[in-house]
Amino acid sequence: MSAEQSFDVMRAVATVVAVGVLGTLVGYFQQGSLAGALTLGLTVAAAVAVGIVIFDRFFRYVQR
Repeated sequence: MSAEQSFDVMRAVATVVAVGVLGTLVGYFQQGSLAGALTLGLTVAAAVAVGIVIFDRFFRYVQR
């Protein structure tokens, strides 16, 4: 794995973690319970992770 690919992976992981934390905070203030907040945060983080993978595969396919 090249340094550029490694940086892309670290950036994607940081994005997913940041979105998960923000989703958890929003869920906590919206629902008032930690269980609902964690569910929302994990759901949003998973959706972002899937989106990153799909767009990464798409752009790699287009660049061929």
